[in-house]
Order: sequence, then C-alpha cells, then structure tokens
Amino acid sequence: MPRFDVLPEQLTTLPITYSLDAVPDEYLDLMGHTNVQHYGVMFSKGAREFMSLLGVTSEYVKTRRHGVFMLRNFTQYIAEVNAGESLTIRSRLVDYSEKRVHYVCIMVNETRNNIAATFEALSTHADLTARRSSAWPPDLIAIIERYHREHSALTWQPPLSGAIHV
Repeated sequence: MPRFDVLPEQLTTLPITYSLDAVPDEYLDLMGHTNVQHYGVMFSKGAREFMSLLGVTSEYVKTRRHGVFMLRNFTQYIAEVNAGESLTIRSRLVDYSEKRVHYVCIMVNETRNNIAATFEALSTHADLTARRSSAWPPDLIAIIERYHREHSALTWQPPLSGAIHV
C-alpha cells in the first residue's frame, strides 16, 4: 500500500474540488461507516471539477465536442468517514503528456483533521465525435502546464500507487 506522509494543513494550496458539509446517514453501510459507493461518487465529482479547472468545462465539451475519458484509477481508503462529518476533496496534478493527465484527489475529513482517502487517476483528452484520444489543444496545455508547475513546486510528494503513469 502506498505510504502517506502528508498532513491536511499541507494541502491548503491545492484547489478544493468537492466539499460536503455533513455526511448523511444514508451514506453509511452495515459497518457504520461511509460505503465505498459514496466515495466513488464524491471522488467522481471532485475529478470532474478538477477537469473543469483544467479547462474541460461543460461549455468546452458542448462547443468543441472534446472531453476526457478515464483510463485508470486507484482508490486508497485511509481512515473511516462517519455520518455528520465534514469532507473536502483537494486535487493535485501529478504529470501530463500530449494527451493525458495524471492526478490525485485527496479527501480530507475536516471534522477529524485527517486524510480519509485518495483517488489517483489517469484521464485522456478525447475527440467525442471520433470517440478516440486526441491531443490537448494549446489553450488547455497552457492551463495544464501552469498547474503542473505550481503543483511540482510543492514540498511534499503525493501518495501514488505506482500503477499509473502518463
């Protein structure tokens, strides 16, 4: 299992891409903690917002007929999340290529001040007419490069599975 040596306060420079004021009782499973299906939904929303920050907005998809496809992901559950607890997801760009982005979404339990889970992913830019991977356009590459520069300058390493590379 990947090692995680980052404290929640070290994440404050990363964008919040999802937040939940209080985990509802309906999210709990028979063991009394948040069921994995809800982690999936929350991380999906966090990843979607991160793609929007990189320029892949709903307007971009509609007008340019391009978007992103998820190629691979890895979720690590670190600490329980219970009903009533407040959560945020912060996202960090790890690497990129002509067509792909490698990123990690980190779920922070704000109530307990700990890292609850991580979601590492590889997504590809896609031509939605051809339904195939395609190169990032120059305007989005500029945004991606800016995030990559900023996130590469952080003094802590993101928790990575080792299974995902651009």
